Amino acid sequence: MENNFWRKKCEDMQFYANRGDTHKLYKAIKHTYGPKQSKNLTQTFIKKDGNPTSSPIETLQRLKEYYSELLNRQPSIHTEKVDMYIQKFQRPICWELDNEPTMDELRKIFFRMKNHKTTSVDMIPVEIHKYAESKILKTETSKLVLECWNTSVLPEVLFETILCSLYKGGNKQLCQTKEE
Repeated sequence: MENNFWRKKCEDMQFYANRGDTHKLYKAIKHTYGPKQSKNLTQTFIKKDGNPTSSPIETLQRLKEYYSELLNRQPSIHTEKVDMYIQKFQRPICWELDNEPTMDELRKIFFRMKNHKTTSVDMIPVEIHKYAESKILKTETSKLVLECWNTSVLPEVLFETILCSLYKGGNKQLCQTKEE
C-alpha cells in the first residue's frame, strides 16, 4: 500500500514536469516533503545585563520591558516651539468636518483601505466592509460609526493593538534594531 502511495506521487510529479506545470510540481514536492522546520524556533534577545535570553518566557519578558520603556517614556516638548508652529501653520477652521459622515463617505473610506489587512484584534478583514452586499451590515456599521462620532466613545476592542516588530538591520538580538 505504501509503495502505491509513492508510485502515485511520483507519477503525478512526473506528469506535472512533462506538462511544464511548475506551480503544481512545486506544490506536490512541498506537500510530499512537508514544510521546512526552522532551526531556531524562538528569537533570542540581549537582556539589559548583556546576557542573551535563554527561554521563550525570558524573550517575552525582555520584549515586554522594551515596549513598556518605549511606549511609556516622557515626551520632551518645548512649548516655545509648539507656539511657533501653531503661529506658522495655523489654518482657518474647517467646520464642515464636524458634520456626520454619510454612507457614501464611509463607503469611499473603506474602498481606500488596503486589502488583506485587519484593523484590530478581532481579525475581521476590511474586505468584508468593502465588498459586502448586505444592507444590514452596511447599516449596522454606519450606525456604529455614527454612535462613536456623536458620543466620542470608542469600543474597548479598538484600543487593543497587536505590535509587530520588523527587523531593520544590525544585530538581531538587540530590541533597538526593530521597526515599530
